[in-house]
Amino acid sequence: MEKQQQQQQLKEPTLAELAERVARVEEYIKTQSSSTFDDIYRMLATILRKARAFEAEVINKSTQVHAEHNAYLQEVNNKLIDRFRAIEAKIDQDIADVRHRFNERVGQEIARVTSDTIADSLSRRVLTVRTAARGENVDVVIRQASSAEIRASKLF
Repeated sequence: MEKQQQQQQLKEPTLAELAERVARVEEYIKTQSSSTFDDIYRMLATILRKARAFEAEVINKSTQVHAEHNAYLQEVNNKLIDRFRAIEAKIDQDIADVRHRFNERVGQEIARVTSDTIADSLSRRVLTVRTAARGENVDVVIRQASSAEIRASKLF
């Protein structure tokens, strides 16, 4: 009997036996195992959904950070402009004050010099007297004083 079994085992399987084996393997696959490609597709779809959610979150956060950054820059820019305008107004005010003080001092100096000059000029002699030269009329001769005569009189 053993010999018969060995001979049967050594015999090649028939076409019907092979078809029966294939049917059993297909039934086993349908009932016992899951399709690997479906798992991969589901996994890829999940990864894609997560990637899209992450992308949307990153876009929202970067947009928010960008908006906050722009608002901060605008605030700093406005502060700089306000401070520049305040400095400009202060400089303009200082210049106006210096001009006013300068004009007051110049006015006071002009008034003082004018008063002093008028008083000094009134106390000095204006005319220079000399003897008449030959051929001149001995009466009064009126002429323009020379520069040496003016320097000598210390009028100016």
